[in-house]
Amino acid sequence: MLDGDVIDAVEAESLSLRPQHIDIYSSSWGPDDDGRTVDGPGPLARKAFYNSIAFVFFLLISRHIYLKLVAFVVAAVMSKWLSQ
Repeated sequence: MLDGDVIDAVEAESLSLRPQHIDIYSSSWGPDDDGRTVDGPGPLARKAFYNSIAFVFFLLISRHIYLKLVAFVVAAVMSKWLSQ
């Protein structure tokens, strides 16, 4: 992304690469700003932002459900073990 023109497709591809490892999105490389107008991300980059947020949210929810399931199984095993 740093060695050529930054177009919407390039931004989208960069933002979509391993979204679970991206902590902060920064547009310090652009877009052009003339002091009166500031350009935002294009439609592909916006979709990449949305998909990344949804993916990370899914990972967090999945992890939360997994941990609840593990806690439930451990509690059930401990309860059975303690009642013997």
